[in-house]
Amino acid sequence: MQAGCKPLAWVLLWLAPCAVLAQSDALLQVYQRYETAKAAHQVVQALKYGNEALGLAEAEGGSTRELVQLLGDLGEFAAQAGEDGQAVQF
Repeated sequence: MQAGCKPLAWVLLWLAPCAVLAQSDALLQVYQRYETAKAAHQVVQALKYGNEALGLAEAEGGSTRELVQLLGDLGEFAAQAGEDGQAVQF
């Protein structure tokens, strides 16, 4: 692997869970924004993007497994961020 390709490989590995959830480009983009905001501890933005991803996944007919995975992740993140009111909604 060329030296310039290593960062790309890590990004692709990091985004692998996104690929599982992503049914469309729009869903992939909003899920990536969710993960980026989560990593940056931007709680309000992360929950906003997470809710958008959930709405898109539902609208696109995401599998039950995908929806349960996203709901669990959103609930866990919200709880860890001290957003108990939102955590119980998931």
